[in-house]
Amino acid sequence: MSTGETALMPDYMRDFKCIGSACEDTCCAGWRVSVDKDTFEKYKRVDHPELSKKFATELIETPLDQRKPHDYARMNINSTTGNCGFLDGGLCSIQAAIGEDYLSGTCATYPRVVNMVNGVQEVSTELSCPEAARVVLLNPKGIQFSYEPKLTWRNVQISSKFATQNTSNPLANSFWEIRIAAIRLLQDRRFSLEHRFMRLAVLADQVEDYLTQNKASNAAGYIANVMASLERGSELDLEASFPADPQFQLKLTNRILLNILEKKLWHNRRYGDCLNDYIAGMQEVNGADMAQFTEYFGKVEKQYYRPFIEEYEYLFENYLVNYIYSTAFPLTNNRGFFENTSYLGIIYSLLRTQLIGMAAHHGGINAELAVKLVQSFTKNFEHIHGFRKMVLDICEEEQVNALGPLSLVVMVHSK
Repeated sequence: MSTGETALMPDYMRDFKCIGSACEDTCCAGWRVSVDKDTFEKYKRVDHPELSKKFATELIETPLDQRKPHDYARMNINSTTGNCGFLDGGLCSIQAAIGEDYLSGTCATYPRVVNMVNGVQEVSTELSCPEAARVVLLNPKGIQFSYEPKLTWRNVQISSKFATQNTSNPLANSFWEIRIAAIRLLQDRRFSLEHRFMRLAVLADQVEDYLTQNKASNAAGYIANVMASLERGSELDLEASFPADPQFQLKLTNRILLNILEKKLWHNRRYGDCLNDYIAGMQEVNGADMAQFTEYFGKVEKQYYRPFIEEYEYLFENYLVNYIYSTAFPLTNNRGFFENTSYLGIIYSLLRTQLIGMAAHHGGINAELAVKLVQSFTKNFEHIHGFRKMVLDICEEEQVNALGPLSLVVMVHSK
């Protein structure tokens, strides 16, 4: 139970430490780095021979009509390199010269994510940081949670605030029941991860129907009944209850990847490498029809992906659980439970498809390659406005808007 002095954290937060200049990526490259008002005022008072000049040229004030205390100014980003003007040799020159207390909330907090739920801090990490991604994804025991001392430094940035008690939003009123059920289902290793995910999708579909039909203020009791039914055993324990269609799955995910390529929706160098690896891996069937493409893809999956995932299935489990927790799923974007679940399932399938294509190019998969894909994908797309809409628009065109079609895209049957 939390007190006002504690925060809920995954246990991996104890193990994460920034590796500084040894990191293979750069925290702020390609991002809009906001500066809060208090930090901006501190910068104006700094008396430093080099930084004082840089603060005059590399800080851009937000227009008056858009200015907010947490978004008072921004760092100038080099249009050629995509780097913050204060980046020096991969490290922040502000922190190096005058200390961490002078960092903006964005820079001081990253890669941590801090949400406030009913006034309690919930701390996690973004997987856009390579070292954080390794610590989170490569934990074979899975993600566990505990209460630890809360973060108390001056410039902690709060990402979102949520109230989940006595609200007008029935999903918010059922937040804890949904979160606990989702994580339990995803960590139930009696089933394949695809199978676990589809059991979660069934829960999302049924809860939405219940709330709509009954105009209920929450679904806590209903969720408890569904979970009890699953514990007793049902047809949802059978893999065959969820249809799979490898050709349709590949058609959809490959279309999304080609759309990313054609619209040049990447800015992160490491994700560009992963995208090029996928394209190179698929060159052997360039120009082939969909049936031939799917047959080749299936051979690569069997040869490279399955042996890897038998050992490292926890990698994608940890990705999904961290997403559920760090985004305060399903509340972050005011969308429905099933839509948010569907989007997460499509992203999981997309990452799986891309990793298999990369395996064709590399002649195999290792953990570091999988971590690189997840990390760079996260960094590239978590701040691109319109990416989610692009994915869901394609899904709508392909009629992936209900439980059955979602299963076709997510599910993989054991053979």
